[in-house]
Amino acid sequence: MQSLLLEDKIFNLVVEWCDTPQTRSAGCSYKDCAVLYDVEPDEHVSFVGDKPSNNIFLHVAHFLLCDRGDPCIKSASERLERFYKETFWLNNEVFACNQAAIALAKRGLNITRCFIGESPGGVGQSLFSAHLDAVYSPNHRFIDPNTWFDETEMRKQVEQSAGCIILTAQEAPETSRKMREDLYKKTMSADGIAGRRPYGMVTRMIELVGWKRLEVNNMMKFVGVSEINFQFVLRRSFVWMPRARFIDSKIIDTCFPDAKESGYFAKDDALKSFLRSGPCIAAALRIQHAFESRHGREACHNMIEEQATRPLTEDKMRQACGLQPKVRSGQACVLAVPVDPTSQDDNEDLKDQWNGIRHAVINHCLKEGKCVLTKGMFKYVKLPADHPVSMDADAMWKKLLSDGLLIQGQADGKWKDGALPCVGKYEQLKKVCDLTPVTDETRHIEEHKKQALSKYATDHPARESNVLLLIAYMDAEMKTSKKKGNNASRKATPSSLDGVGKLVRHRAKLSDAEEHLSLLLASEEPAVQMSPNRPKRRRMGKGPLEEMEFMYDRDFQNIICTRAYVRGNGAQRFSRRLLQVLCPSSIDLDIQNCVFVILEQLVCKLELDGMADKKHPEAPTLFYLYAGVEDLILQVWERKALSMKPKHLSLHFDGMRLHGHKWDKTTEDLCKFFSEEIKAETGFQVNIVEKKHYWFASACFTKHPVEEVPTDTPVLMEDGNCILLAVSHLRPDLMESLLTYLSTDAEENAAAKQNGTRSYSQVFTAVGIYAVPTIGLAIETPGNYIIHSENEGIFSSQEEQKCLTKEAACQDQMSGSEDECPVPGESATHSDENVVQEAVAKEAKGKKCILCPFPTFNRACRVRKHIATHHTERKQYICSGTKQLKVACALFDNDQIALREGSNYLQRSADLKWVVPALSASSNEVDRHVRLVLTERGPVYWSLQQVTATNEVRRARNLFYTQGFADLVYREGSNMVSLLPTHTSYWWPIIEDIFNGPPLKLQVRAMQDFFVDSREFEYVSIDATIKCCMSVMGQASYKASAAQRIAAVFNDDNSYRRVLTARGRTGAVLAMIAMSSEKAEEISCALAQNWYATWRKKTAGALLLRKILRKFLAVDPTKTEAAFGSFYHGYENRELSSKERCMLKAKALKIINSLDSLKPFYTRYEYIEAVAALAALHPEDMSRKVTGANQPISHILWCSCAPQRLEWMWNNIRWRHSIRSDLSQKTACLPHAKLCPVFNFPN
Repeated sequence: MQSLLLEDKIFNLVVEWCDTPQTRSAGCSYKDCAVLYDVEPDEHVSFVGDKPSNNIFLHVAHFLLCDRGDPCIKSASERLERFYKETFWLNNEVFACNQAAIALAKRGLNITRCFIGESPGGVGQSLFSAHLDAVYSPNHRFIDPNTWFDETEMRKQVEQSAGCIILTAQEAPETSRKMREDLYKKTMSADGIAGRRPYGMVTRMIELVGWKRLEVNNMMKFVGVSEINFQFVLRRSFVWMPRARFIDSKIIDTCFPDAKESGYFAKDDALKSFLRSGPCIAAALRIQHAFESRHGREACHNMIEEQATRPLTEDKMRQACGLQPKVRSGQACVLAVPVDPTSQDDNEDLKDQWNGIRHAVINHCLKEGKCVLTKGMFKYVKLPADHPVSMDADAMWKKLLSDGLLIQGQADGKWKDGALPCVGKYEQLKKVCDLTPVTDETRHIEEHKKQALSKYATDHPARESNVLLLIAYMDAEMKTSKKKGNNASRKATPSSLDGVGKLVRHRAKLSDAEEHLSLLLASEEPAVQMSPNRPKRRRMGKGPLEEMEFMYDRDFQNIICTRAYVRGNGAQRFSRRLLQVLCPSSIDLDIQNCVFVILEQLVCKLELDGMADKKHPEAPTLFYLYAGVEDLILQVWERKALSMKPKHLSLHFDGMRLHGHKWDKTTEDLCKFFSEEIKAETGFQVNIVEKKHYWFASACFTKHPVEEVPTDTPVLMEDGNCILLAVSHLRPDLMESLLTYLSTDAEENAAAKQNGTRSYSQVFTAVGIYAVPTIGLAIETPGNYIIHSENEGIFSSQEEQKCLTKEAACQDQMSGSEDECPVPGESATHSDENVVQEAVAKEAKGKKCILCPFPTFNRACRVRKHIATHHTERKQYICSGTKQLKVACALFDNDQIALREGSNYLQRSADLKWVVPALSASSNEVDRHVRLVLTERGPVYWSLQQVTATNEVRRARNLFYTQGFADLVYREGSNMVSLLPTHTSYWWPIIEDIFNGPPLKLQVRAMQDFFVDSREFEYVSIDATIKCCMSVMGQASYKASAAQRIAAVFNDDNSYRRVLTARGRTGAVLAMIAMSSEKAEEISCALAQNWYATWRKKTAGALLLRKILRKFLAVDPTKTEAAFGSFYHGYENRELSSKERCMLKAKALKIINSLDSLKPFYTRYEYIEAVAALAALHPEDMSRKVTGANQPISHILWCSCAPQRLEWMWNNIRWRHSIRSDLSQKTACLPHAKLCPVFNFPN
């Protein structure tokens, strides 16, 4: 028992042992003395000696009998008394009650009343609490007021509060919950509360005996209290209200010299530290001891009860319990008797008051920029001085709603708790037009040509990538336009646009149209649910049209009628470009200049002023009125159109689309008829016109005379060669270059024949011209222009000649293109020729070639000749030799390691001072004049003259290094070299960790995969050996006795006795496993843990994947390796194009049906399309995880489409097309189940 106690394992529970009954005396001990209370009838406090028989269980850890003559104590007493006087100004009786409560608590008695101090902040209550905590800690504790709201919270607090004589709660929680009367009663009456003492093992009833205090800013609310049980709460409460206020001393000194008489005192920022100081604590104990010496137990109790029975406590507690105030004698009773109605003057005064409140609400909303006011926001509205002061905020809110000054929001809308302020012209607006929300459902039939839309989206392979590239171009334009001081970027801003705002709108329209198109094609139903029932849909006979029914919402928060918005993918959601395909037979009717025509008439009818100065009249709140009037006109128009029984009717805010209506006259007569009917029913004069929309090519052919230019080269008329055809018309001198480019067996030519698309950058690079992309049809300056436009989903290029000059430019897509022109704001790193062209453009600024490290010329023309002669593709655009090329590669590697996108490596390598010292300015070739020297600062090129002349370098074969570099390799002078481990016991854990690391495990798994593919597991030979495990430390030899084997660190059951060897069909080692025995169950378990099972059953997705991968083994005898691009070496930057990043799911089935596994992949885009189609058609396989990698199949396939992995796989195709045709046929038998095959050939 003694050892257990000394080890401190049981000592913490000694409190449970000492559970003997306690005989407490009413007394208190201090550091220098002890006192007992009420020992003699005439002596309230008696000093006693330090004896256990006194049974004093309360200790205050401070001195009481300090030197009375100490000036520090005297000064502290004076300052503390001033604090008491100011905090309890006009509350002397309350302060005496506080002292009485402390005296009773120190006697071990319970004060059944909770002292509740209600006051705003900054009146000294928190300082007094901090002072009590400093004087009586640890007998004082702060508790959470949530204990009276939740019984669970009380159980948590009671454990920490046990044994304390003073409990203080601060700041009643701001919650909608109300305080529980039963929990409040238990705390104040010291009833038993279930809980555990600290380190306690048994749950018992804990009584909180002592004085409880509560500081609040607002009275809390009790729940479940009525007149019957109100006395239970009242008997346990003591409410007082501090009257002092503390303000800045400067105000008192300058403006308020007699502030003390009104209860205003100067703030003291250092007071809190003083109240916790030792002298202040000593003074407080002396003041409290003096009070206890003059007042006995009965006197303290009577003092508290006398003060608590005053009206303040009862009135406040009745208010907290939600009861009516008590009517006392001498007060007039409020009787609910009928009175006469107010006079007409009083009614006018009240009306003016509420109108003033309404105007205050309107001004608040305008100031805060809010159109809706909530009940919580109404509390912050600055009300006029004459508002009804007898009503609180809730009552005024209800009154405003009932009188129609505020309009309640929709019950299930966003602003269900808010309201709209009513404008002053409301009655006049009713006379102009009735904008009551429409309650009837609006449904219309639409005819959609979904098959045509699907064909539009999927037939042309580059349509979607064109759109995405155009969006990326706009994003880059907007980004560079916002940069300040970037003049180079600002030059590329399209001249056809006058700001970023237009770019934003163009981008939003394009992205929204593409999003709606994707949603419509991805879903089987073209519309979302409109009500509990799905939208009606039926196919029109055998034709391509589908009849759909759509619903429209046309009310705003159930307050006012507004524009009709369609639910689902109705025609209203699509752009005019897509409506040309989706609803080709419908006519588009619109109100001409709708916004300004309607607003002008509405302002005149409402007699509104001040609208002439509005820059955007549709922007203010008046727009809601305009939208309501617009829809009112549309409702009349709608009824007249429905009378003609159209087959297609779709609403488009300020117009509609019609088809199949019964009207035997012209469309112009129809528009005139609608305008007259709208004028007769609404009084608004509008002009309805038909809008006709054309594709760009159609507009050119129909509105202007077109002259076809014949061509003598049929190859330019093939699919994918429209860019070359356009260039040949504008630049006939480039015809030979174009034909030469087409005749080469290049990757882009093969892709163009396969997909029918080609990149502008490829063509322009091949023929040596430069183009600038812009958006829109901005042909203002003389030059050659290529217009890239869309025609029913097919993209083509048309040339336009305007005052031919020697300059060439590219007018980019109107609706998207496959072009890969450099995006503004990004460096063009795809081709060094761009850098060369920039160097030619900058040659006039200096006489030094910016692409070479040293050469300088005396004339600018020689710089141009030098660049044209030496910086060519044949020399990789570098004329100084391979050393500069290595420097450029090093810069690229550094950018890759730093995870940043680099550019202009040729110019950067020339600017870098990489030769020390610099060579002659007249030398081009520098390779034979420089040597690489390894230094402690990194590799540096030295001139050969310096290397031979200095003794600072050493030569090892062809390497030169300095002494600093040698120190890095061999730290011969280090004093810490002996800290390196020398014994094998230190190295073995490192080796074991390396061989158990993830890379080695992945290598083992790869070896097992190879064995599976090589059919090694068809026959397995198993054997075991003992010798390898005899040297394992921690286990006894198998020859040792049973007692020795059991006593070892690893007993007989956990020892490895044998190494199991498994050999495959050809003798390959499949596994070497350490195990305890050769039992069958041991061998089975070991093999199961080290081998993974393979499931030979193939799903449809797996079969399709093998069909896709089979194309990597196929060889096209008509192609060479050049048709698939140059071999990938790992360091080239070959990112995915925009076309390779996306695909619509609707194309999946078409792609798989046309998949031919006997032909290779000609482009990366074909493989990405096939993988995306696989994922779309077999989603059930995508979530399965691959054995080993523990990743879903979708992730593995996604990783296989990374640019670098694609290039490595394409090396396989290139290699197969680079060998002889007879050998290429034999390679088809090689394994093809891996995404990155490895080939091993004999000889």
